[in-house]
Amino acid sequence: MSMEEIIKAESEFEMEEIIKAESEFDEKQRKIVELWDACRVSLIHRSYFIQLFKGDPSDCLYLEIELRRLSHLKDSSSDATASSESEKELIRERGMLSKQIRSKHRKQREQLYKKWGIDLNTKQRSVRLAHLVWTDTKDMVHVKESAALIAELLGFVEQGRTHNEGVGCILPPFLSRRSHRRLSLPFLF
Repeated sequence: MSMEEIIKAESEFEMEEIIKAESEFDEKQRKIVELWDACRVSLIHRSYFIQLFKGDPSDCLYLEIELRRLSHLKDSSSDATASSESEKELIRERGMLSKQIRSKHRKQREQLYKKWGIDLNTKQRSVRLAHLVWTDTKDMVHVKESAALIAELLGFVEQGRTHNEGVGCILPPFLSRRSHRRLSLPFLF
């Protein structure tokens, strides 16, 4: 085997490994999104997580931890009271997002409404937009657009990768204590 063939074989192997890792990341991300929906996890947490972890090889650990956390949460939360409390929290979040949308400049709001298919001549446009985010969890483009919109509205667009150096740091600093308690688990494995 010539040196050229060896380099080509190594290059092909590396490409296969990269494709395999990307596919594994996408699959875990899809499972996490489905579990978020089933467990009624905070829209803010979902968005922060999507914005923070974009497929870097070091992200696999965090995806695995989130999968285990959500699996445990789903298995242990058959309580109707906890489910209704989570639903109320999501309604409050959507109300807060609606207020954030209304605080944007008129031109920015109109652009958002057009992008999300909301007629400019209708009433309660900001409420409609707030209720459109994170509704189609099977569509990863919609999921990423929802996360980007919430990140923009709340001002936590990724400014570097330093936030994910510790597992406990994956929640945005502005989450309330109540939300933080509901989202965190005392165990990881």
